[in-house]
Amino acid sequence: MHHQDSEQLRILNGHYDDDVVSLNDITSTPTKLSNALNYATKLLEKFSSMRDKPELSDFRIDINDKHFYCHKFLLIATSDYFKAMFSGNMSESQSDHVELKGFESSSNGVESMINFCYSGSLFITFDNIDELLHAATHLQIKDAIDLCSQFLIESCTIKNCIDIYKISDLYSLNDVLYVIKIFVSKNFVLLMFHACHQFEQLTYEQIYDELSRDTLDMYQYNEYDLFTMTCTWIKANYDERVKYTADLFKRIRFMLMTPEQLCDHVRHHELIKNNEESRILVQNALCYYALPNRQPLINDIQCRVRNEPILVAVGEIELFSLNTTSERWDTLCQAPLEENYPYPFSAITVNNYLYVLGTRRSSSEEYKSCYRFSAHTCEWTKLQNLLHDRSRFAAAHVEEYIYIMGGFEGFKRTTRVYVNTIERYSIENDQWESFSTEGPQLSSLAACAYGNLVFLGGGKNGQWYGYDIIKLLFTL
Repeated sequence: MHHQDSEQLRILNGHYDDDVVSLNDITSTPTKLSNALNYATKLLEKFSSMRDKPELSDFRIDINDKHFYCHKFLLIATSDYFKAMFSGNMSESQSDHVELKGFESSSNGVESMINFCYSGSLFITFDNIDELLHAATHLQIKDAIDLCSQFLIESCTIKNCIDIYKISDLYSLNDVLYVIKIFVSKNFVLLMFHACHQFEQLTYEQIYDELSRDTLDMYQYNEYDLFTMTCTWIKANYDERVKYTADLFKRIRFMLMTPEQLCDHVRHHELIKNNEESRILVQNALCYYALPNRQPLINDIQCRVRNEPILVAVGEIELFSLNTTSERWDTLCQAPLEENYPYPFSAITVNNYLYVLGTRRSSSEEYKSCYRFSAHTCEWTKLQNLLHDRSRFAAAHVEEYIYIMGGFEGFKRTTRVYVNTIERYSIENDQWESFSTEGPQLSSLAACAYGNLVFLGGGKNGQWYGYDIIKLLFTL
């Protein structure tokens, strides 16, 4: 027996040594963490099924005559309300039930929240969103609040945006409010004409803020349309809103309406006739059209064009605007110039107007032609010519005048005769006059106005010059 045992041991060692080594190699390889398929979901389903048997639950929520059995640990994990209740010194922390107040009208919202705690799923519609948010915010179930918020954002249209705004405001859903405010601002004008019921629910503050914006998207509508819809909003709740008439009409830009709209419709409207401040606004707008030469001098919200500030460039035959979104230059309109002849002119803006000075339309003309472009009407107007033929000069606007200085006669590339006179243009009277004979003998210079001072820079020698226009003091 002993001999056989020894032989068997020898054979075992001889035949299985390699297997023993292989086993050691296996135990030294990395381990793998394996997961049961849908384990968490199945576990929650089992916990949820346990609610059907009170003896398998450790807590009960009572609402009116309904009882909902559940588990404390799951309520603590999903609801900050219950976490505070069970962790503090409240009597409910030692109790096996609690009666929730504030849900007398319906327990559906709370029932949905309890089901959500066990499933992570929530069935949301516009019919139950109020009940869900009432329960979710009361019980402080953040994940459910987030789902409701996402539903509101994704469901927003001009047909329901104000309803969504009200719900979001009621339950302090700040993320939703932020998105809806942007949506209302972008679609404010469309809201007026395509969802009047929603528009009439806007608050005074919302109407006022939107009418005040320079960047209000007008689409194909105009200022007169804003006026008519503001009147509609006031009449929707006349007794409460008529007190806002004057303040809202100050945000309407009557000077951007046509004279026909002002005369035939606006000035006869009952809201205008019954309010002194509003009548004055319309009268000022009529005066604006009665004195067209003064229009460029008026820097008032009533005549300010609603648009983002844009960068424009005057080309040989076209006026371009920079599209910052697509990063390209778009043609704004045709310029009243002819190819090969406009250069080199000077351009300057005065409120809503662009002035192009010192150009010509043919080779036989001198560089004296002047034009004005209106950002409101997109039209060019021919102005009085400069007193002297000059090019490569600087221009600056101070109060009711445009001043030009520097440059040289015509466009001579060889012999340059510098112009030392300063001319000024009366914007109201459309008239040029000589202002000084002590101007700088420089060309290709730049100018800017600050208060009553005009500063010149660049040019041939690159020095800076300052002019006090009001005091007529020139120190070179």
